[in-house]
Amino acid sequence: MNPSYNRFDDHPRPGKDARHIQEPTDRTLKIHYRIARYLDSIERPEFLHSATKNVPM
Repeated sequence: MNPSYNRFDDHPRPGKDARHIQEPTDRTLKIHYRIARYLDSIERPEFLHSATKNVPM
């Protein structure tokens, strides 16, 4: 089964090329959210200094 994506070009900024965007749809989008939820459940080590959502400091 081929995943379905909306494909479009982003509006370029001055001096930059347009970016080719692929946005997942339907079942593919649900799979992306499920994977993100599983990855988000992994406990992050204290030495991690990157941006994270909803993590108390």
